[in-house]
Amino acid sequence: MFDYKLFAYTVWQEFLLLLKAPVLVPEMWWIITPLIIITIGMAFYFGKYIRERLGWNTALGNSFVLFFVGIDLLRKIFHYTVPGAFWNYFHNPLLAGIILIIMFEGLLLSYSAFQHALPEKIMFFLTSPLPVNVQAYVLISAVYLRFNPSIYTLCAAILMFVMLYVAIRILQEIEHIRLGYHFAGNKKRKNK
Repeated sequence: MFDYKLFAYTVWQEFLLLLKAPVLVPEMWWIITPLIIITIGMAFYFGKYIRERLGWNTALGNSFVLFFVGIDLLRKIFHYTVPGAFWNYFHNPLLAGIILIIMFEGLLLSYSAFQHALPEKIMFFLTSPLPVNVQAYVLISAVYLRFNPSIYTLCAAILMFVMLYVAIRILQEIEHIRLGYHFAGNKKRKNK
């Protein structure tokens, strides 16, 4: 019989571990700071310019983030030992495999954006800063904390995504109110 309480508790603990990761391994700040800045900056940008949408060129650029983060994470695994060794990939096959899959995803999304291969709404959602950066952050946490992701990690990542999405939407709504979008009607929106 499936124990929902145990499952929820384990997912919550994994979620807390993901949140505490930069405190536990301060070296992570070097790679996650740009992800945080871009996510917050783009949230405010699209909060102010509500009629603007992500473009194909931005989708292309965002999708490369997964590839470049993957390169850094492969470097990190290589240097799990001193001196660094390729053997570390064989000692951490799950992490190395997930990194390669995420890098392949980044290249596939880049190709799709370049070729306009997917419908705009799907492509722009997949390559928007939040989905890309949450994936990158969770994988960075796993590599820097040296743990193998599990189904609990996936569920914690989904929880993190949902919570951040809601928080960003609330910030954007506050920005809309501050800029008067909710009170001025369409006159103000046409200028933005």
